[in-house]
Amino acid sequence: MTEACQGMIMYFCETPLHAGAGDSRSHIDLPIQRDYRDFPIINAGGVKGGFRERAEKKLGDGKRLDIFKAFGPPPPKKKKKDDDPTPDQHGGALDISDAEILLFPVRSYQGLFAWITCPEIISDFCRRLDVLGFKPFETDIDAPEDTALVSAANINRIKREGQPDKIILEDIAFEAENEERGIIKHLAAYASAMLPSQSSYNHLRKTLENRIVILADDVFRDFAILSTEVTTRICIGEAGTVVEGPWSEEYLPLNTFLFGSIRAEQSEPIKTFTNSLGTDAVIQMGGNKTIGKGHVRVAYYPAPPDSARKE
Repeated sequence: MTEACQGMIMYFCETPLHAGAGDSRSHIDLPIQRDYRDFPIINAGGVKGGFRERAEKKLGDGKRLDIFKAFGPPPPKKKKKDDDPTPDQHGGALDISDAEILLFPVRSYQGLFAWITCPEIISDFCRRLDVLGFKPFETDIDAPEDTALVSAANINRIKREGQPDKIILEDIAFEAENEERGIIKHLAAYASAMLPSQSSYNHLRKTLENRIVILADDVFRDFAILSTEVTTRICIGEAGTVVEGPWSEEYLPLNTFLFGSIRAEQSEPIKTFTNSLGTDAVIQMGGNKTIGKGHVRVAYYPAPPDSARKE
């Protein structure tokens, strides 16, 4: 497979995102999707649907056959022309993965918030880089449960004279320890590279590396379960009274970073995908579009040429 046929996709939540799980196993009526580890994800079907909607709006009806080849034919009831293909003729050429969590924002006593991650996620991310042909970085890292691995200039540190620095996330205190293998620097480089060049993003780029905190896997999982955004809603009828609810909805917080991949056997479907993104892509994913949820910034990074890949 050549470099034109696969690559990495990075995602950044510009607004809270509700990718619904469809059923509830908790106190939340409408929870978000999670993998078997209870890490938040966006299932590939929802990701692909968001990209398809973007392609239809950006490229228009004149490129509908290219869109059908890339994303699959429309359902029979949505056919616009007699020569439009049907799902029984062929599927979509693009192989798009789930969007997996990379950096998860949580409230911090110092510095407002931190982006947390863990060795399990870092390992997932580096394996994906390796599979796609990018050069992975060091992932052999030990994160004790009572320790937060951070950069030397981390802004979430609470300085204590004569004692180790502390990091307090939500209401839990960790002993701050310097991460000296460059893992945080690599994570920050990938995350900040996808942010646009506008000056409004300067603060995020400037502070990103010094907000990343590496926690133990189990600790991260607990934060990912307990520190999502949960909103209670009601529906008010024409008479001004409640006709439905209350119900609770779970969201990935704004400023969440995720990652995934895309593949195709030929380059044309990838070109359709990249043309639909343009140079500054913010697409809508998940539910509650009409109340401003699910605005996701997307960046695509094509895999390097075979000659440049790490053996």
